[in-house]
Amino acid sequence: MNYKNKTLVNTFTYLGFNALNGLIPFLLIPILTRYLDAEEYGKVSIFTATFAFLFPIIGLNVATEIERVFFKLDKKGIAKTIGAILYLLIFSICFFTLIFALFVAFEIEHYFFSLPNIWLLLIPLVCGIYAVNTVYLVILRNNNLAIKFGVFQGGLTLMNLVISLYLVVIADLGWEGRLWGIVISYISVGIICLYSLYKEGFLELNFNLQRIKEVFLICFPLLFHALGAFFIFRSNLFFIENHLGLMYVGVFSISYSYAVLMGIVQDAVSKTVSPWLYKNLNNDSDVQRVKIARMNIALYLAYLLIAVISYFVMKELIIIMTTEEYHSAVNYLFVLLLALAFNGMYKLSSVYLIHYSKTKQLSLITSILAILSIFFNYFLIKEFGLYGAGYAFLICMFLQFLMTAIYARRIHPLPYKRVLFSVNNFRKKNEEL
Repeated sequence: MNYKNKTLVNTFTYLGFNALNGLIPFLLIPILTRYLDAEEYGKVSIFTATFAFLFPIIGLNVATEIERVFFKLDKKGIAKTIGAILYLLIFSICFFTLIFALFVAFEIEHYFFSLPNIWLLLIPLVCGIYAVNTVYLVILRNNNLAIKFGVFQGGLTLMNLVISLYLVVIADLGWEGRLWGIVISYISVGIICLYSLYKEGFLELNFNLQRIKEVFLICFPLLFHALGAFFIFRSNLFFIENHLGLMYVGVFSISYSYAVLMGIVQDAVSKTVSPWLYKNLNNDSDVQRVKIARMNIALYLAYLLIAVISYFVMKELIIIMTTEEYHSAVNYLFVLLLALAFNGMYKLSSVYLIHYSKTKQLSLITSILAILSIFFNYFLIKEFGLYGAGYAFLICMFLQFLMTAIYARRIHPLPYKRVLFSVNNFRKKNEEL
């Protein structure tokens, strides 16, 4: 199978597994809302939001380091890097478990966490184990093992679903049954991934303090990048609640939930293209730069086209699948889809900064946008209501893409003008014929 066909097959494989992975949580929602009341469902949301906030802090975005070095190092070098990552994660788990235990001992945890203490103390372990899972998925993706990647990714989601349903519906454990489903599935699959890394020769546990420090210095700046992304994507809900009320939070969340389904396509493309980009950046030449420029232009246009098509499909789904109370979510759908299209373009541009170890600059861009998002959300929601939340998100996504693309062009210039000019000449010749 030639490279183009293999890439196409991998793209559709990732797309299929991502679609399945995204569909399963949607199937869980109607069941959970039947067995859990609003307060209990809120507790589940608090846990998952806290996990999303703490994961980049405790997990340190270590999978990004494997992305960066995979095509630079041989297998032994990668194994040593993953060994260093594992030592770093063990330290992080122990450190944050101790910190949270002190919060509990001094009874100050209730100021920021409303669930029983056991869930706060479990979060560091779950975050650390889940980070191992992300590392193994990068190994599978960069080795073009799309089927195996999908089995591990889908297996985690399916295990989460089955355990949660059993504990909530059969064992009648309520909201805690849902949380145990998350914890048990994440830890189980994480242990399997750890064993797989060792068995396949991608894990070497030689303690090397210098290498551990190197990994930490690369990954630590991405902490601010991940936290910034959390504020860019989630802070609007707090402003909506403050200015408009919880009912409007629900409407906007429905609109975003449907828009984010575009991320299934976006994520599948990213998982396929990123390894190719890293590989070609290591084999730099004028011909390769032309290929990359053509691919970027094609994907930029594809993301915009997908946003338009998705709008017409998703607005009908919202009308069909929700009650009249939520139909106004259609009004904000296109703005959110367009924002996520720019987010896909940003992900392509961020590869160059990661490859050249410019993670500090990437974090700076995200941090700036996180701060700006607070101002945009405050003033635009106050002025335009829910439309303002969509506008603020769109502006942030566009600026994040633009700033990253400009910096990427500085460190790795691509011949966009030459590519566009050649396309224009080709079109003119066809018109003359």
